[in-house]
Amino acid sequence: MLFLVKTGKIPAMTEKQKQVRYEGQFQARVELARTAANYDRPGMAKALGVPLDRYTRYESRHMMPLYLIPKFCKLTSVAVSWLITGVTELPEAPPAHAKIA
Repeated sequence: MLFLVKTGKIPAMTEKQKQVRYEGQFQARVELARTAANYDRPGMAKALGVPLDRYTRYESRHMMPLYLIPKFCKLTSVAVSWLITGVTELPEAPPAHAKIA
């Protein structure tokens, strides 16, 4: 805050700050996807085949391992790309001259 007061500019985030922010956002998307799919934590842990305490950490302290992401996305009906990036990709519109069957 002192930097902002003296210069009027917000300092750039460090790589560590960016990583911590991304991990927090990813963990929030994991929790959002689980609750939207009507799973409680014990149910999701069982569906993924991991202990409850380990699954709980995926929503609060640790990143979900890559090998679990496809199964998690299938169970929750979310796109892997959304879980990883938080961006919903819209399909491209066909060119104006394309024929739609």
